[in-house]
Amino acid sequence: MDSVQDIIRARTSVRTFTGERLGASELAHVERILADAGPGPFGGRPRFRLETASSQERTEARSIGAYGMIRKAPAFIVGAIRRAEGANEDYGYVLERVILELTAMGLGTCWLGGSFNRGESARRIALAEDEMIPAVTPVGRKPPVPGFRSRMIRNAVKADLRKPREVLFFDEGWEQGLSADGSPWDAALECLRLAPSASNKQPWRIVRVGSPSPAFHLYLHEDSSYNSSYGDVKLQNVDMGIAMAHFELAARELELPGSWSRLQVTPLSAPAPLRYIATWH
Repeated sequence: MDSVQDIIRARTSVRTFTGERLGASELAHVERILADAGPGPFGGRPRFRLETASSQERTEARSIGAYGMIRKAPAFIVGAIRRAEGANEDYGYVLERVILELTAMGLGTCWLGGSFNRGESARRIALAEDEMIPAVTPVGRKPPVPGFRSRMIRNAVKADLRKPREVLFFDEGWEQGLSADGSPWDAALECLRLAPSASNKQPWRIVRVGSPSPAFHLYLHEDSSYNSSYGDVKLQNVDMGIAMAHFELAARELELPGSWSRLQVTPLSAPAPLRYIATWH
């Protein structure tokens, strides 16, 4: 199996699928991945449901998706999590780990946080009053070559572009951008940099503090109006969970020490619109 770093680099958003149904063994494997998922770094445990469709039901199944933006998906993963502090981050963290496992299986996925049918998804998963659905993903086989429509969408959202490291990562404070310096942590930070995010806003910021065993303080560079569009669902906080998963998985593979926690006292003062999320130490 490929390394986590290779899988992170290989993952792309797939919006048009071949339409081929998944086999029984593949579906069983996906179900096992979903059953074993969670919890997130703040203790929230999402629950997931795999929704498949026969050829006759395919149109109905697509009603979960992005109003015509997702085509020929034979299945969707719908998830729910209880509303709580850190729930959005937990959901992003857990579902991204699931998505990376599906990528390792050779399956295509696409994060859908703003443009899916929330009512239909809530019905499918029997959403409780204290739960929310931050995002869903289609699952299926991707075509060997992306079609013109898929390429146009990727170009429109600049999906392949990532901000420079020096814009996202800082050393000992907010004044000095952190370039690759040969540290064993370089690869983990690069995996975080490659994480997907809503509208490709890349809202994560990291400050590295200390040596030779540094701490990494994670902050959200929040677009408050954008992040308030869906009530309790905060898409940019979901993004932070995705980033946390990428960093942790790479660090574990590289045998680097540490874990995520939220410090009681914000470690560094930060100018608006930065908000403290967690620390790896």
